Amino acid sequence: MTPPIEILCPLGIEPIPEYNVKYKEAIDIFHEINCGDGFESIQLSWPVTPQVPEPIWRLRSDLGSDVIIGADSGYPISCEF
Repeated sequence: MTPPIEILCPLGIEPIPEYNVKYKEAIDIFHEINCGDGFESIQLSWPVTPQVPEPIWRLRSDLGSDVIIGADSGYPISCEF
């Protein structure tokens, strides 16, 4: 049997070393696209689909929608209710 190998980062978690759109700018974009008056949470992560090649900001609006903004491009990817 082979010995266990230490994994420095848990499986499925990938670091995000750099991104162009900081959280304050993501909040400004959220308000510009009018998907709610406020938001309940914000998180930065890699998308689970390969179609989006950049990290994303996910903001949960007070209306229950998920607003997704590209963390490199600043492009609003979706505003789903």
